[in-house]
Amino acid sequence: MNCSVTWEPPEGYTSNDNVIYSVQYQQCNKVSGIGWLNKAECTTITQTACHFGSDMSDPHQLWCVAVGIHNASGSAHFDMNNVQLIKPENDAFPGPPDVYEVGSTSSNITIKWYAPETPYHDNGTYKRLNYFTSTEYNMSYWSVDEPDGIKKIDFDGRQDKVLKELQPWTIYNIIIQVRINKNKYGVPISLSVETKEEVPAAGVNSVNCEDNIADCDLPNLRNVRVNWSPISQDNWHGNLTHHQVDYWIDGENDTK
Repeated sequence: MNCSVTWEPPEGYTSNDNVIYSVQYQQCNKVSGIGWLNKAECTTITQTACHFGSDMSDPHQLWCVAVGIHNASGSAHFDMNNVQLIKPENDAFPGPPDVYEVGSTSSNITIKWYAPETPYHDNGTYKRLNYFTSTEYNMSYWSVDEPDGIKKIDFDGRQDKVLKELQPWTIYNIIIQVRINKNKYGVPISLSVETKEEVPAAGVNSVNCEDNIADCDLPNLRNVRVNWSPISQDNWHGNLTHHQVDYWIDGENDTK
């Protein structure tokens, strides 16, 4: 889970002053003597904020956070009378969905993902837990050619989605966001996916051949003109750039 702690500089100082802070935390229900944990990324810092994303492993517990101020000798004094309380399941917000598969055809885009996971360290071992098995998702997507044509979808905890009836050979911007407790949104993830330009779904038809066609350059050869009806645009699957005509002498394998 993701949550942040902020604080004000000590009296007589501003955020522009070079005050050095360190942050410690622990579960509030820990018995005395267990000791506080140092937040490594928030040790000897000057900013007045500290972000927790992989430290509070149990989101159902109440966590205590203390901010210490360093003196001239480098020691930090922690005011235990001014401890901030955090319960991640109430105060935190989910991270982005963990997308593991993206596929596309000429008209569909398929996306699959896992629910956001919370990384944490357990006795030096890096682990990941998923506390968001009961979630809803919000998805928005639009074509880069039509930035005003945004479409939005709200759906339940299914962790896959197929976008249908899309234009071929087109880039779509897609945003997926997890939602918990009906109104709390997590960190979004953004994707850009291009639909494919597949081969046409149908070939030409109504092919006609005419021989004895006059040719000013090669008057002694027998010329043949081939013409055909156009392919329906619904079967293009992209942009048609050209037609290719192959011909050969019957009984020979030399294609031209």
